[in-house]
Parts: sequence; structure tokens; C-alpha cells
Amino acid sequence: MGRTGFKVFGCIAVGILLLGFTLPVGAAVKVLQYNADGTVKGVTSGEKNKAPQAPGGTASSNRKDSPDGRYIEGELIVTNPPRQFESVAKSLGFSIVNRTDHASLRLTVIRLRTPSKYTVAEAKALLGQKISRLNVDANHTYNITGTVDVETLEEYPQLAALTVADRACGRGVRIGMIDGGVNLKHPALTNQKIKYKRFNTKVLKPGPAVHGTAIAGMFVGTLPEQGLGGFLPGAEVKAANVQEAGPSGKLVARVSNILDAIDWLISEKVHVINFNIAGADNNALRAAVDRARGKGVIMVAAVGNWGSETEAAFPAAYPDVIGVTGVDNKNKAYRRANEGAYVDFATKAVRVWTAGPDGGGQFMSGTSYSTPMISSLVAMEVARGKKPGTGAIRTYLRQYAVDLGPIGKDKTFGWGLVNAASLCK
Repeated sequence: MGRTGFKVFGCIAVGILLLGFTLPVGAAVKVLQYNADGTVKGVTSGEKNKAPQAPGGTASSNRKDSPDGRYIEGELIVTNPPRQFESVAKSLGFSIVNRTDHASLRLTVIRLRTPSKYTVAEAKALLGQKISRLNVDANHTYNITGTVDVETLEEYPQLAALTVADRACGRGVRIGMIDGGVNLKHPALTNQKIKYKRFNTKVLKPGPAVHGTAIAGMFVGTLPEQGLGGFLPGAEVKAANVQEAGPSGKLVARVSNILDAIDWLISEKVHVINFNIAGADNNALRAAVDRARGKGVIMVAAVGNWGSETEAAFPAAYPDVIGVTGVDNKNKAYRRANEGAYVDFATKAVRVWTAGPDGGGQFMSGTSYSTPMISSLVAMEVARGKKPGTGAIRTYLRQYAVDLGPIGKDKTFGWGLVNAASLCK
């Protein structure tokens, strides 16, 4: 299928507006509600850490709620350590939690327990002083970038995709997801080609199947008559759940688990990796993204929902990742979306009707819901046998973008709004 198979509209909602659409009888809409930090705050029917101050690592902030201040206490992550590293680390009082050799990334990752007398920042500084050019950082935690929408009921809802979809659209395409749990028994996902794997700390429970189910449905959902059709229902999805619930109930994704997921998705030969996590610039994550790009993998990520113009969200802000933001029906920026030079494109992402964790549907908002359309376009292009670089992919996507805001690329909308009403004829 050539590029002419795409129909792009700059002024309509994703797919179509939900005009005249009625919820299916008995549709389950009982869903969890989340606070902005990822904690569960209730159900609806209709570790405060110091930011690392050590030199030679990621940027730091004194704010307790800063992305750089969100990490697992007492742990460090080291990538591709030099010979004798383990003996030196042990002599300094560190202990090895685990060592993982990621064959696909060609990246060795060591997870360390720090000596109790040191803070994470002090322990990081100590290793940096003893071993030059060591790639070491905190085991940062990342938030999922979407929430159940219970705040903007006055707006017209948007469908995730078309109400009529070609079930074969996307055949041969492999999409990688780094997200939360997925309910594989959801009627929109049953019998679909979804390979699901959890990457969670053994002693913690995996996160709920709320966000991941919604995103998987936007990719390959098969109930277009209920507004739960996917952009590429014929595609394969490789879904990595990196979210877990800590003792406090907070839902987070550790960078150590994210690295495991990236390595797995590369081994599955996906055409795109869709990240719906946002957090700090982390040395280990940056190394993994660099290695993935070296393998020819194109990556797309949500730009995050903490409403900041100064604190960039990663992995979206890495140069080799396509950063995507969200807008509402009136093409206004999602009120919580981050802004910055790393924003590349925008799609509709407010009041999106998506697959719910209990088998029905729910309205969701957040920059997460902007990524499936962009990742679908990218995956279709890569699956044609081309091996484009990230720059070439940005150029490819620009032909489908309608400029919003100031002329040219800007920090709010990037190159503009991408609205692909149909990915296949």
C-alpha cells in the first residue's frame, strides 16, 4: 500500500466525532481514577526522595516532585561496567542485586544496592570518583502518561479510530508497546495477535490493566461499531507491562524494568516502539535508546502530562525519539501537556473513547493517547522494508501535519496536527 492510501484531515477529530454514537447496552464504564502522580484515588462509574546532586550524571532538581527526584531509594544502575567493577564495588560496600546481559541491546546492566550510610546521590558520586567514565545513575521511576477523564464532560468525545475499519489493515506490521497491563480478554482484543509480557519486580504486583488496554485497543481494537476500532487491526502487538504497584500504592515503572522491556521488543523485531512513560533523563535509559536506534528501531513517546515548559520528559526528549503531544476537539493543547523543543507532532488526545479494563469503554485524556496514530504511521512506513533514520521519519510525518500555533515548528504543537482518518483503503 502506498502513501496515497492515507487520507489526512487537519480539522476533524481522530477518526470521527462521536456524533450520534451511543454506548452499547451494558457497556462497562467502571474504572479506576488516577492522581497526576500515578496513584489510585478512587473508582468512578460514569517516597519523597532527594534529587541526586552527584556530578557526571543526569540533570538535578531540588524539587521533591521533580522527575529527577523520583527513584528507588538505595539503588543504582550501572551499564556496561569495566572489568573488575564488581570487585571494586563490593570493596566499597555495594552489593549486586542482579546482573542482566541484554543480548539484543548488547548492554550489560548491573543493579546495585548502595551502602546504608550513603544517600543515592552520595553513592553515585563515590562510584564516579573511584571509576572514571562509569555510566551510573539512580534507578529512576517513570509515570504512565494518561488518565481516566472525568473532568471535561462538556466536550464532544472522540473515537479512538474509525467506526468502520478494514480488519486486514496493518497485516505484517509489528508494534511494540511499553506501557501498563493489558486485558487480553477484552472483546475488542480477543483473537488479536497480542504477545504480552510483564517486566515487574518479583516482590511487587504488576499495575492494573487500565492504560495498556486502552492503548492496545487504539492499535488493534476490533469493535469499530462500538467506537473501539484500532488504527491497524491486522497488526501484531508486543505489549510490555513495566508498571508496578509499590507498598505505598503508587504506580510506577522502574528504569531497570524498562531496559528489560526494550531489549525484549528488539528481539521481537518490532517496527516501532511506542513509549507511554515519562520521567527523568537517565544514563541507562539514554544508553538503551541509543542502542535501540543503532539497531534501526524507530521510537515514539508521549511528551508527558506535568504541564511544564522547563522540565523535559524522557524518553520523548531524546533526539532519536519522536515526541508527541495531545490536543482537544478545538485543536487546543491538552492543558496538562508538557511543552518544549522536543515536541514533534500533535494528535487528538482529549476525551478519547477507549477500551476499558472491565470489557467496555471509557473516556481517557493525556498525551499517551496521541501516540498510537503516530506509531501506526511509523510502523506502516518501516514495515514496507525501508530503514529510515529518525530524521527521515520526521520528514515523512510532516507531510501529514497541519500547522498549529506559530508558523513552523513550535514548543506546543511541534510541526502540527496529524489526523489520519484512514490508514488503509
